[in-house]
Amino acid sequence: RPAAMAATNCCGGTPALSIAIAARTRNLPLMASLAGLLEPFVRLSPIVHALWQNAISAHEMNFAGQSGRARARALVVFEELSAERTSELPYLDTVRNAIAFSLASIELSLGYPSASRWIELLDNDPLQCVNGMYLRRMLCIYRGDAEGAEHFRRQAELLSLQASARQLASRIELLRED
Repeated sequence: RPAAMAATNCCGGTPALSIAIAARTRNLPLMASLAGLLEPFVRLSPIVHALWQNAISAHEMNFAGQSGRARARALVVFEELSAERTSELPYLDTVRNAIAFSLASIELSLGYPSASRWIELLDNDPLQCVNGMYLRRMLCIYRGDAEGAEHFRRQAELLSLQASARQLASRIELLRED
């Protein structure tokens, strides 16, 4: 077990952060390389296996245009990571919340009402709370609720001013008014 935890700590944090960087910067070569970097280590730990699947899902979502496949894979990864203890891996909640953001984005774009479930998970994460408000804004726009959309835009701006950390994902940039 100690060897598996060491492998997980070594193999997990960097690729998880690299997914966020690759998505934010739209860096296809970086995103495409991540699953291959993790694949040799997937048998060492269920967490490394889940992170490998997350890297594949992130590529499918951000670059391959396979949102349905990415969603199915991300749902499994989220459940697998939810079974793990955060005390052993300090970044696990951050990874789970990033997956929740991805699922919310995909489900929102597909018009699934279940997007709200994922958006709610972002409220208590300083790295995702502003994005959660922008996703709520988009949900209101889809429903034709201009007043609600404006409310969540203001909330997102207020949270952004108060935030001590930069938001992980950048796909929400399209929803901001500069």
